[in-house]
Amino acid sequence: TALDKFFSNRIGTSFLIRQHISLRELEGCDDCGNYIGLINRQTDLSEVARDASSTARHLCEMIHGDAPEIDIVGSRGRTLAHVPSHVFYMMVELLKNSLR
Repeated sequence: TALDKFFSNRIGTSFLIRQHISLRELEGCDDCGNYIGLINRQTDLSEVARDASSTARHLCEMIHGDAPEIDIVGSRGRTLAHVPSHVFYMMVELLKNSLR
């Protein structure tokens, strides 16, 4: 649909702009860690999942007055090259839907 295309284009454009700005800010950085602009070469999925579950539980408590515990099961230390904020947002949205 038109809205899907619009939002996909908006996300892509926003990412490219933020990536360009981040790369310019990191220019000449000797100690940039695992980041290349917005992309973390070693995004720890279990850490992002814990942060997302905490945020989703907090939102659920604010709206509904209570929230169930969330157990994160799986291997710790799994990493991938990705934008941590995008993974976080996706996990929060999935968890919010599950906590309703």
